[in-house]
Amino acid sequence: MKIVFIAASAWPSIGGVERHILELTAEMIADGHQVTLIAPGKQLLELKDKHQAQNKRIQLHTSSIKLLNGFIGGLSLGIHLPILLNADVIHYHDYQPLWRWGLWLHPLLRLAGKRIFITFHGWEGHFPPNPIARLRRRFIAAIVNGSLAIGHYISKWYATNSAVICYGGVRLPSLEPHCGDYALFVGRLERDTGILQYLEALSQAHQETRHLRLIVCGDGSLRTQAQSLATELGIEAQFLGAVSDPMPYYRQARMVFASSYLAILEAFSFGKSVIAIYDNPLKQDYLCLMPESEQMMWICGDIPELSKAIQLINSTPINSRSLKANKFAQENSWSDVKQAYYKLWGEL
Repeated sequence: MKIVFIAASAWPSIGGVERHILELTAEMIADGHQVTLIAPGKQLLELKDKHQAQNKRIQLHTSSIKLLNGFIGGLSLGIHLPILLNADVIHYHDYQPLWRWGLWLHPLLRLAGKRIFITFHGWEGHFPPNPIARLRRRFIAAIVNGSLAIGHYISKWYATNSAVICYGGVRLPSLEPHCGDYALFVGRLERDTGILQYLEALSQAHQETRHLRLIVCGDGSLRTQAQSLATELGIEAQFLGAVSDPMPYYRQARMVFASSYLAILEAFSFGKSVIAIYDNPLKQDYLCLMPESEQMMWICGDIPELSKAIQLINSTPINSRSLKANKFAQENSWSDVKQAYYKLWGEL
């Protein structure tokens, strides 16, 4: 089968969507399919694929000028129309690439009988969701052959009603985990990921329990503020910036602060206790609508709750929730994600 993935960003750029496409591509090529990835970024062409996935990569030219981005990106995509017409499946990763660059080609591709699908990967990070973004998502969902959503919350908040739901995948670690003396934060350093709340809660917990170091894998606009707050609160914190492979840090963490499905699953795969915070109803649904999530992790709505969870896990890092979470990770491999895509495409 000839598959074309179209995305706004791809590995080696760091992020959950980028990792998702990388791992999914490796799985599908292992099944004998031909995969072509079209995405912006010169580094896309220089990459030797992880897991030896020999897929074809095509750089999509775009513009840093917002008003020109859609035109130049759409023109660049149109140049590769023969590849699209030769594909068995065209699959967009999130709605932005289709909305910005592919919309003008869509009627032609549908007239040519092309099967076009989309994955809704996440939300915009602002609450409440922008009404325009909601309308765009619903429109895109209506004009494609089918959609897959990463999480049940997407259909609830955006009314896209995806036929297939999954939560991403994970590769099970080959090394035995250890329980170290630090808490690990994995994610972007932005308001919606709760980095400042984790620091405040860790400081409160230190008044009642043994001190923990904090290792931060991630970058963002709050990095300087978070570093200053850690110093002010007397927390020994190491800010590593964006980390392409956080697996070694999971292995020896005592607990993990995570706000994305990928980081949560990766922590689960090491049998780690996971704490997540929400500050709005959408983020609460993001966490709580994950099957049995409240039996596998600590989901907190404020800093006192976070502090209590940190104290509890610090005294008992291996517990019934972390054991259940590890089993969940074992049932959500990248092979399982691949099967979800095949189901969407009607290839099972």
